[in-house]
Amino acid sequence: MASLTPDRQRLTFRAGGDPDLAARTERLERRIGAFRRVASGGAGL
Repeated sequence: MASLTPDRQRLTFRAGGDPDLAARTERLERRIGAFRRVASGGAGL
């Protein structure tokens, strides 16, 4: 989970510096990523 820090910084910047919006976006992107892994059959990743 160490790779989460640059992602959080990127999301916070993209959200205009709003950490709450960045956190919501991060959770949404993580859910989308999980769906993509399952859809592609790569659930073991």
